[in-house]
Amino acid sequence: MFPHNLLAIFPDKTLPETFWMYVEDMEWCWLARKAGYKVAFVPEGRVLHYGGGSAHSDKTRKMMDKNFKQFFKLYYGNLYSKVLLLLIKILFLSQWRQYIFKNVRK
Repeated sequence: MFPHNLLAIFPDKTLPETFWMYVEDMEWCWLARKAGYKVAFVPEGRVLHYGGGSAHSDKTRKMMDKNFKQFFKLYYGNLYSKVLLLLIKILFLSQWRQYIFKNVRK
């Protein structure tokens, strides 16, 4: 959620539509922070989709991956985006490794 006057920082005073789904909120927060606004994460926050929600399929996963890569490349450049994506993969794999080993020991 954000105040209506935040739209003034965006071109044409509307939210950018660079990403159709899964990364658009990251871009909005990135641009708001660049403009001097504070961005906060509220882990207790919940969203309820009436009538459905985002599908979790291979197609969805591919779109998420593509959009994350595009976001990092757009805002961090080619080299840093590759480094960040590699670090994210390592983090993801290490979390799975901990989960697997934790369950194997039981």
